[in-house]
Amino acid sequence: MELEQIVPTKQKLTLADLDSAPLFRECNLPPYCDTVVDFLNNISKQIFSSSVHSQDPELSALAFWLRRGNIIPLIRTRISHNEAGNVIKRSRGVVFLTPPTNVGSLFCYQLALALLTGNKTIIRLSPNAPEISYLLCDLIKNLLNDQINKKISENLRIFSYDHQREITEYFSRECDLRVIWGGDQTIRQIRQVPLAPKAMDISFADRFSWSLINAKYFLGTTKDQQKKIAQQLYNDITLFDQKACTSPKILCWIGDDNHLVPAKKKLHVLLDTVNQNHHYSQEIGNSVEKQDSLYSLMALLDKSSLHYGSSNISILDMVTFNKENLQSIHEHHHGNGLLVETSLSKISDIQPLLTAKEQTLAYFGYSEADIITLINNSTELFFDNITPIGQSHAFSHIWDGYDLFDIYQRDIRLNKL
Repeated sequence: MELEQIVPTKQKLTLADLDSAPLFRECNLPPYCDTVVDFLNNISKQIFSSSVHSQDPELSALAFWLRRGNIIPLIRTRISHNEAGNVIKRSRGVVFLTPPTNVGSLFCYQLALALLTGNKTIIRLSPNAPEISYLLCDLIKNLLNDQINKKISENLRIFSYDHQREITEYFSRECDLRVIWGGDQTIRQIRQVPLAPKAMDISFADRFSWSLINAKYFLGTTKDQQKKIAQQLYNDITLFDQKACTSPKILCWIGDDNHLVPAKKKLHVLLDTVNQNHHYSQEIGNSVEKQDSLYSLMALLDKSSLHYGSSNISILDMVTFNKENLQSIHEHHHGNGLLVETSLSKISDIQPLLTAKEQTLAYFGYSEADIITLINNSTELFFDNITPIGQSHAFSHIWDGYDLFDIYQRDIRLNKL
């Protein structure tokens, strides 16, 4: 049974090879050390220095997040937070990460957090991972050739293998924390693999996201602002082919018919203009999958109709918004530029519809006070991430209700005299 080690060196291995020597030497990285910060900053520099990579929105977003200018304030906040009270933070030990295949750069954010918190890190990449994942691995491997990054090289292993239970069992026995990203079925399968008694399991399952627009407010803004919102919404939809958990698949308008009808019409025209001026194009397989989702939902959603369609973006008008229809959308919407458009009278009407699957709400036309009121009046079933339209995919260490810095570290209680 073979697997391929990709980082720090490329080589074919077997389970027997893994058993013959320890994965890691006793060479620990202290939390928040300069070596890791410099390493992450150099990944950022490598991306920005490439005329090709820097134009890729997924890679440029990653590079921006990995900058020293972003990481240092995060570290300072964590240190300040950790020093308050009688708790000392230390690494978990060995972290085993299984990232999803729908967002090729996501493993790099997780790698950054795991190394920053002082963990030895094992990452399993699928052989079907996007090309961008392997591009990043090559970049990381080249940086690890520098002697200055020797400690990082000794604390990081990236492997590629199929869903082979025996290999996952090996890494699961070795780890202190297993972090599973992926579809519900993938998570169920990996959870069947036992961990060491003291090890911890965290999973990030399939989630679903919306956009929300105040129709009256949208109509009252300037033409430039309306164009900007159309562009930002388009970006939120098309990045990752709308397959990320943070990708909005429902556009919910709030208002009455006097505002809803002209607001929708105006946005459709603007989206069409953005679409015509954009270079985004879908693979044939994604286009076929979108058509399949579209026809399935038109059959399931009563009185629904195709309101706008292009090769990249299709808008399906849903007249009745209820939990049954939302469940159908959850089951049959597979991304690829399909936006289900609907409306409610007021923002508080959202709450009764929500399920545990909802993740991100990207909004326009509401103040921070409005959003805080919405949160304070919510139940346990609510979005985990609320952000302005255009920032749906912005990565944060707060994810799906977890603080990942806390997840990647353990607390040592210091009972002072």
